[in-house]
Amino acid sequence: MTNIFNTLTNYPQILAVEYDGYYWLSDEQEPRIIRKGKIDPAWFKALPFVIEANFFTSDKNSGISIQVRNIEGVYQVTVYDLKNFPEGYSISYVPYIGHDLGGANYRMAEAWQSVNDELLEGMTTLLPAWSAFAGFI
Repeated sequence: MTNIFNTLTNYPQILAVEYDGYYWLSDEQEPRIIRKGKIDPAWFKALPFVIEANFFTSDKNSGISIQVRNIEGVYQVTVYDLKNFPEGYSISYVPYIGHDLGGANYRMAEAWQSVNDELLEGMTTLLPAWSAFAGFI
């Protein structure tokens, strides 16, 4: 993956890898957690539908995060490569308490982009760019 914002069009790319993460079905009060499990394409083909899902490769050396959102009946799938991101970004890892994840604490990779801000007389400042699920703690 050469670009951090790869949108998946070919599901077999991701089905062979094990992930930690969760998926939240539309008729459930809490998400389902997976640890070192594979993504089942059936989750995304039937009712109830997946509202949102976040997966992170179980192999921490690869650093691939997958974000799925159901927006107006269409799945928006984005892949973040947290090991290979473009210059001009810095990433900080922030821990969160997983209240809705049955107490499973997790971390998010929050990316900041360096920009020259005209309102600050051209000084370089950091703006939030994106965030990605980075696994359970």
